[in-house]
Amino acid sequence: MVKFTMGHMLHYFVLSRSDFNMMDHDAYGENEIDDIREVKMSQYVSSLILDGLKTREKQQTGRLLFPNDLPQRVADDVMRMSLDEPCGVRGCTLSLIFEDGEICQRVGRFAIDPSTVTTFEINLVLTKETPRWLVSKLQTYLRNSYDRPTVIKSSYKLIKRKLYRRESHMYVREDL
Repeated sequence: MVKFTMGHMLHYFVLSRSDFNMMDHDAYGENEIDDIREVKMSQYVSSLILDGLKTREKQQTGRLLFPNDLPQRVADDVMRMSLDEPCGVRGCTLSLIFEDGEICQRVGRFAIDPSTVTTFEINLVLTKETPRWLVSKLQTYLRNSYDRPTVIKSSYKLIKRKLYRRESHMYVREDL
């Protein structure tokens, strides 16, 4: 289930991968080529997110632990949120924000396609998690190290802000 917040109203949508697949395939295979392009673009967005996470890890002491599928899940959601945009995902500027309690820190900002004018922005908000079970499991490992790992929750927020439009709305997507 996907929860979108638009202004003060909440909208709920149930989305599946089949909702975004092309229904009819023509004899020339153009739809298959478009699907391959979308997959490649999604992988590219995922690699940008992963690079941003690696940059964050270099900025702090200790390791950054996050689910392996997190970058690809976020990339897939970014692709879905850009379907109704005039330039598609190429018109997106993505900001990577870490939230630790009351403190939010932007650690990266990058245009998906620098040669395309930004028509919307998406803020990816990742939250720090301090699971007691993990700390107890890693106690032996951490005893010899001054570097404490930072664990990122598997849930995240995507906040979309449309630019250059009269009716600029803000959309929030929370993956629970």
